[in-house]
Amino acid sequence: MIALFVLKEEAGFCRAQALGRCTAEYCAMAGRAAPKNAPQKRPFGQPYFPGEAGLHLSLSHSGGLWCCALAPNPVGVDVERRRPVRVRALSARFFHPEEDALLLTHGDEPALFFDLWTGKEAALKRLGLGLGFGLPSFSAAGERALCGWLRRFDAPAGYSLCLCSQTSPNEEECRLIVRI
Repeated sequence: MIALFVLKEEAGFCRAQALGRCTAEYCAMAGRAAPKNAPQKRPFGQPYFPGEAGLHLSLSHSGGLWCCALAPNPVGVDVERRRPVRVRALSARFFHPEEDALLLTHGDEPALFFDLWTGKEAALKRLGLGLGFGLPSFSAAGERALCGWLRRFDAPAGYSLCLCSQTSPNEEECRLIVRI
C-alpha cells in the first residue's frame, strides 16, 4: 500500500511533526512498526529512514501545500502550485521533445506544463536523483517515466500533484489522504 498525504501549511504548521503523524498513520494502516530513527538525507537530498527496509519516503511542498508519500518500495512525489510561467522557454530547455510537442498543441497552458513537471520531478525523486540528472533526457507525458509508473491526482485547485512508484496503479493500492 502507498499512502499520499496532502496537508495545508498554515500558521504553526511544523513539517517534522506532520511527517511524524503521517508516518505513524501509514505504519498503522500497513500493519508495521513505526521507524525508530528520524529520517536522514541521501546525497541528492532524498529522505530515508535508516535501518528501515520496506519503508520509503518522499516529500514535496509548494505554495502552502505539503505532501508526504510513504510506501514499501521507492516512491517519489511532487506538488507544484500552478502559476504563470514562460512555457515555451522552459519547455525548450527542460523538456523532452515528446513533451515539448504536446505543449505546442496546448499553447501556453500552465496546467499541462505543471502536470508534466511534477511527473518529471516525481520520477527523479523515486530514483534518488537530483534535477541535474538531465530533464530533457526522458518524457513524463505518459503513464511511465524512468522505469516507474506515474499516478496523477486531482490536486486542490491551482495545483498539480504526481506520484511515481515502482508498481503500476493496478498492482498496488494507493490512498490519497487530503487534510485541508
